[in-house]
Amino acid sequence: MPSPETAHYFDHAATAPLAPEVQEAMRPYLGERFGNASTIYPLGVEAAYAVERARLQVLRALHADEAQTRVVFTGSATEAINLAHKGMVWASGRRPAHVISCVTEHSASLQSLRWLETRGEAAVTWLPVGVTGRADPAGVERALRPGTALISLMLANSETGVLHPIAEAARTARAHGVLIHCDAAQAAGKVPVDFAALGVDLLSINAHKFHGPKGVGALLIRGGVEIEPLIHGGGQEGGLRAGTENVAGIVGLGAAIELAVRLREAEATRLLGLRRRVIEGVQSRVRGVHVHGDQTHCLPSTLNLGIEDVEGPRVVALMGERGFSIAAGSACTARGTARSHVLTAMGLPEAQVAGAIRISLGRGNTASSADDLVEALAEVIDSLRRGESA
Repeated sequence: MPSPETAHYFDHAATAPLAPEVQEAMRPYLGERFGNASTIYPLGVEAAYAVERARLQVLRALHADEAQTRVVFTGSATEAINLAHKGMVWASGRRPAHVISCVTEHSASLQSLRWLETRGEAAVTWLPVGVTGRADPAGVERALRPGTALISLMLANSETGVLHPIAEAARTARAHGVLIHCDAAQAAGKVPVDFAALGVDLLSINAHKFHGPKGVGALLIRGGVEIEPLIHGGGQEGGLRAGTENVAGIVGLGAAIELAVRLREAEATRLLGLRRRVIEGVQSRVRGVHVHGDQTHCLPSTLNLGIEDVEGPRVVALMGERGFSIAAGSACTARGTARSHVLTAMGLPEAQVAGAIRISLGRGNTASSADDLVEALAEVIDSLRRGESA
């Protein structure tokens, strides 16, 4: 049974609570198995073995060729994305290197590519999206030009849950000899993520999005792809990420991705049912509610609602006072005052963008807690429309 703390937690896209099974796997490496994985005595060798075991868990969970794919453990998906972008641009030898990405990417991608742009190291073509929020594969091909160094697209959007056609984009990239990076932080553990079948060259993930620990991510790199490191030092992680390994966190990532993949199919079916329950419940109780994004190609766990005549952040705050955790957008931009760049890029009316909220489901949510959420949302929105504070 879910705990009272997680039953009314509906912001799993921001972070998912640590799974008990993952916490148990990590526990020895936070205590008696504290060795440095770079040392050669038994305590260190034990730590190194745990890191390599986690590496293998990631490869197998994401169906990557164990002999031909590198897994570089990082401090986050943000770091993994920066390593992919900057490492590829620097390794390309081109200045500026041409990169193709999308206007609705996560801020980690947007900001790392803009950083490269401002320094004259990259020239980025930003693909538009329509009202569905889904990138057009044909747009990728149209954006290609001689010397394109990299395509970088997210698999699942962090605000809407919309899935992009990554495999199609990868086929286009491969046909033109261009490398492609996929940000799979929101998708891993929620929908099938098959590194080989997607056909991508680099793929980034983040443990805390699938009930693992915060502060650890990974970048998968296809064999034969060479990139430059961001961090220099002792040569850990094959020379691509120097610094003493976070052994406990890495063990947690491995355990979490293995667990998420094992439970994925049953959990996806369950969460899809809860998602429909919430949508139908809110729309039956509240007027002027719009569901944003492609509803066919989407995560089973994330929904983005535009509610007319209210401000999304105000709804989030009042729901928080009632013990419900939801979001007004991506956690990495939620504290800002700007409207969602994702919903704005989709061309949605201002009233829907202003009143947008994100609900993301996970293991602790049940039909009962979903019904509680609908009831509380209806009351909060009604009170706001009547001019009351709560």
